[in-house]
Amino acid sequence: MRSPLRLAAVAASITLVAAGCGGGSGEAETHAPATVTVVQTETVAQTETVAPGPSEHVADAGDLVVQYVPVTTPELQFYADYLASSGLLQQLADGINSSIALPRDVIVSVEETGSPSPFYLPAASAIVVPPEWLAFADQLVTGSELVGTPEEVEALVVASTIFVFLHELGHALVDQLDLPVTGKEEDAVDQLATAILAEAGTELAGQVALSGALFFGLVAANREEFAAADFWDEHSLNEQRFYNIICWVYGSDPALFADEAAQAGLGEDRLVRCQDEYAQVMGAWETLLGPYLTA
Repeated sequence: MRSPLRLAAVAASITLVAAGCGGGSGEAETHAPATVTVVQTETVAQTETVAPGPSEHVADAGDLVVQYVPVTTPELQFYADYLASSGLLQQLADGINSSIALPRDVIVSVEETGSPSPFYLPAASAIVVPPEWLAFADQLVTGSELVGTPEEVEALVVASTIFVFLHELGHALVDQLDLPVTGKEEDAVDQLATAILAEAGTELAGQVALSGALFFGLVAANREEFAAADFWDEHSLNEQRFYNIICWVYGSDPALFADEAAQAGLGEDRLVRCQDEYAQVMGAWETLLGPYLTA
């Protein structure tokens, strides 16, 4: 039975985004390019964040603030316009702003970077979503055999963008709220993105998380050979991220997502642990974010 965890309030907002968007017209993540400049709408004093105790709640002093920086590459204009006209990032930001207290504003900047990877930039308190990301995702999904129509391509690209945005939001929350992390932070924020979506308790939101898994699977399928960097990189292998997300989504509701887990070929030895894994993920993130949840 689903526990009445308060992350469900965040998930409810994200589910509405997943339902409403999609009508606009290498590894999945790498290090942030050194040349990126984030245009901030205002200067916010950076004060030390002191983590509250389990029973304390903090004042909401900041928001996610979405901005759009004009692109200079004509081929990227379509994708920049799509992000702006669809309202995807603004709706995601609105959902988070109504649910999680932040100590200061965090910029969500759509800007050209020369890299397809969204990233969080601690020095600027900014999540950067390049239009190159959408172009890369569009090309990757279009070139696969998994989708057949432009509408299906768009749906998978939008769902993957939602997942990756929530992943980067996880990095921002770890930094802004000074949250402790054990193990790989990259794995931890994959868990948060999955939990926010799965906790909505709807098939649609779960499918958005599964689309994130599918995207990592597509990136993995396009790798010609392994390199040393694949193993020392801070990210788990895309193959591992694919199966991890499927396991956690299945663990959130085995009856609802049994077919997806079977189709992915998730082994029985892992399958029997997925419910406990998901419960552990939810318990950890609920403890960490509890004092900051406002909804």
